[in-house]
Formats: sequence, structure tokens, C-alpha cells
Amino acid sequence: MMRIFLFLSLIVTVLAAVPATAGLLISEIACATSGDDWVEITYRSESTSSTDISSLFVTMYYGTNENLSSDPITLYSYDRPETPYDDRFAVVHLRQPGIPDETDITGDSDRNGRIDIYCNNYSGSLWNAECAVAIDTDDNTENGMIDFAAWSDNDGSPSDTILTYVESAIAHGEWIATGASDQTCMTPIQSGGLKSHESIIRISGDTNKGTDFSTTACQTPGKENIQNTENSSSFIFRPSKTRILVIPGDLSHPGECVLRINEPCTIRMRVFTDIGQMVYDSGLIKDVTPGIVSVPWKNCSNARTGLYIALIDGNVSARKKTKAQKVFFIVTRYR
Repeated sequence: MMRIFLFLSLIVTVLAAVPATAGLLISEIACATSGDDWVEITYRSESTSSTDISSLFVTMYYGTNENLSSDPITLYSYDRPETPYDDRFAVVHLRQPGIPDETDITGDSDRNGRIDIYCNNYSGSLWNAECAVAIDTDDNTENGMIDFAAWSDNDGSPSDTILTYVESAIAHGEWIATGASDQTCMTPIQSGGLKSHESIIRISGDTNKGTDFSTTACQTPGKENIQNTENSSSFIFRPSKTRILVIPGDLSHPGECVLRINEPCTIRMRVFTDIGQMVYDSGLIKDVTPGIVSVPWKNCSNARTGLYIALIDGNVSARKKTKAQKVFFIVTRYR
């Protein structure tokens, strides 16, 4: 009995010493952008950790490829509050030579809310109707890769080049074919490939199967993925709360409305008293991108205690689509 106890104790000790799993993953792929194809990568870990990705390659292997940057670029397993972008993501542009990378030194230099990395890879960038892309330590498929994704429109005429990459990924455990290693084991996309505003997104964990990914009509570079199609996009935006408690001076109860934006749009928020007097107008907020966006009520610290009605308007001019939503702010100085 003592031997069994010691053996079990040893197993527990060994398991406790195993570090939490961590890894770089392909999160989103835009392969139909007419010159600016990009791949979003993310770092996931069960622990608070980080990794430098500058020496790695994001590549479809075809042609000549280069590593991401000569300067450090650190991704984190969590979104640090001190940065205005999400530290878990980086967006790699595969065919944009000559543009300076955004690194640990520069941060988000163009202030577009994400870290952008520019590579001078194969001039054709990604193929739309059928292709593969990987995170790797070099541009050689024969010695393994860090993560891998492949997609196809299943037209019955597979690319021998892409199938070679898929077979190599299967051999190294980064892709799994439940049947034949042909077009059917790749992520299925529509005939002829994606439209320019669509992308391929990771919708699940990392099982190394085609079902880990799906297509979306809502690109979100540098942000959490949003899965929707042209027909399923039933709302422009949606507030996380319709009743918001505001305590002036209390950072845990700010005067802001958090919205989930479902497609590129313009937003405007106006705040009224309970008798209809407007006390705040955000003005037109243009070029709002999909994802989670906070719209602040900037002068709420001057508001008297009481109930306020916010009217939020969203507009997608290209599709002549609008939405209006009421949200209630409850301002109090009593805790």
C-alpha cells in the first residue's frame, strides 16, 4: 500500500511540473483581397505568458518567403490593459514589401487598433479557391510546422502542390484527414473562392481538422472572430447591456455603452434626459470595424442623478441598412 501511495504521489508531482499548454495558432485568413492578403495569428495559453514571433514564418510555402521581422514582436496570452490594441493577435500581410513592421519598439504606429507585420513573400500571395498556410520556423514543409490550415472549394480538380503541403502537415501531426488526404479533408469554401470582404476563421479549438475553420462575411483583423454570412447578418450592432449603471468617478461603473459591431458601419449616440432634453451627442463615428467597441458618454460626470435615455443609430450606407436602439443610463452617486 505504501508503494502504491508513493507511486501515485510521484505521478501527481510529475503532472504538476508539466507546464500549461501554450501555442501559436492561425486565427483568420483573408485570401481574396486583391493585393493585401493577410493572416491573423494568435497566442493561446492556460497560463499568463508571452512569446516572440519575429523569427517565424507565416507562409504558404510556395515561392520565396521571409521571416516576420528583424525586431522583437511579442504576443501575449492575455490582452494587456496598457495597450490600445489586443496583445493576443498580430496581422501578417503576406505581400506588402517596404512598409515598416509594427513591433515591440513601435507599437501600433498607424493607430488602427492592431499590430501589423509586412512581409515580402511569394508575389501571388495566397490562392483563393484552394490553398494552405502555416506558421513555421522556416519555409520548408519537410521538417514540421507550428500550425497549419488548408481550404478548398472542392471542384474535383485538386492542386498537386497544395496536396503535397497537406500530406506533409498530416505526416507531422498538424493536420488530420479522417478519410483520404484530398480536397475533402480541407476546410470547405464556396465555389470559386471567397469574396473580397470574406475570410476564413477559426471557430473551435485546435483539433488540426478542417472543421476547426469556417468562412465569415465579417473580417475582424486583430480582434476576436465573428461568424456570420451575408444572409445571417441580421443586426449592425448589439449592446451588451440595455441598462447601464453609471457612478461618476468610479472606474468600475463608467459612462459608456459597449457594443458588438457585426459589420463595418457608422455609429452615433445621443443621450437625453427623461423629459427629452439632449445632453450629449457623440457625433458621427465613422469607419467602425466589427468587434467589441465602447462608445463613451464623455460628459457624464456632470450629469445629475437620474435616468437618461440613449439613442444609438447604426448605418451601413453601401447596403442602405440602418438600426436604432435605445439604452438606459442610470446615473447615481450613492453606492
